[in-house]
Amino acid sequence: MSFTSRKYTILKNNIKFHSENWPIYEESTNLVNKNIELGSFSGKHVRRQRNIMTNKNIELRSISGKHVRRQRNIKTKFSALFLIFLVFSHASPLPRAVGDKATVTLTKLDGLVTFTQVDESNIKVEGKLNKGIEENTPDNYFIILFAIESFSQLGINIVVPGTDKWEGTDPGYLSLIIGLDFSIFHGDEVLDSASITKG
Repeated sequence: MSFTSRKYTILKNNIKFHSENWPIYEESTNLVNKNIELGSFSGKHVRRQRNIMTNKNIELRSISGKHVRRQRNIKTKFSALFLIFLVFSHASPLPRAVGDKATVTLTKLDGLVTFTQVDESNIKVEGKLNKGIEENTPDNYFIILFAIESFSQLGINIVVPGTDKWEGTDPGYLSLIIGLDFSIFHGDEVLDSASITKG
């Protein structure tokens, strides 16, 4: 027997051997197929579970975001309401009746300043000083009530030793200025000061 025919016989015997064990091969093939199917199913299942979890996370984040935005809106609205309540809980001063008056007498300058409530939100101021004004420099003389304003800003004309009568109308409530100090300065020197009184 030649080497070639021997090889063929061995090969033939091997084929026989395998063909005798064919059911085992078929069974193992079935198991492999089942494992592939299970693996495929398992992979799909895992992917499906991941997708479900991802979707749930997206939904939860969406719900959580909406909840946070809702909470922020509630806080903003509450803050606004609280601010409104805070503003209106403090009693605003009642405007004095139209025609009511308050005055300040400046003894050193022989002057009188009168404040009259002309309507619900405006006060008329009238005044005249008769002595103590030594220079005709209205930029150097000041009145201090709520702010510092010079005679020139207020339109007060100086006629040494005093002033012409002046008047002006400003927004305000008479009830807010009663008791405040009304002062007149020359530079940084106080010429006269007195409290505003009702009447």
